Amino acid sequence: MSSGPPLLALLLLAIGLAACTVPGEPERVLTVSGSAVGAEGQVLARQVERFRAENPGVRVAVQSAPDDATQRHQLYVQWLNARLGTPDVLQLDVIWTPEFAAAGWLLPLDGFSPPRDDLFPASLAADSWQGKLFAMPWFLDVGMLYWRTDLLAAPPPTLDELAAQARRAMATPGGPRSGFV
Repeated sequence: MSSGPPLLALLLLAIGLAACTVPGEPERVLTVSGSAVGAEGQVLARQVERFRAENPGVRVAVQSAPDDATQRHQLYVQWLNARLGTPDVLQLDVIWTPEFAAAGWLLPLDGFSPPRDDLFPASLAADSWQGKLFAMPWFLDVGMLYWRTDLLAAPPPTLDELAAQARRAMATPGGPRSGFV
């Protein structure tokens, strides 16, 4: 995806924050929390810089969270239970969305009409709770199926057919020892 949902989610939140700004009050800062190390940290840094370039009037701060998912979850629960007010944007594991939405810690995004066309329906379903969208995918872990074209002319259309073709290939003299690895 190009600018995609992560930038849109930040933009939507920034618009909401700007609408809540009252003249004479201190400037609000959009605080984004997530992993700041490794590949995830690099993606976060690039997306924040892109957002800053596209929205020069919005200040963005990165609030680092542990890279370990269990530790990050525990920290978010502590922050959210304490109602600290920050961070504004969280980097969530997909399985936390219903938990956090049910606790009232996330706001639905449906009213902002985020783009969904380039996303897998299953990822949107995972980011929803009680029929409302509460998160947008930051990135997707998508499995790929490679097949030996000397054994199969086309990929199997179903998992059952994958298993059947693997058994046939393994039963063929000189065939593979494993049908699916």
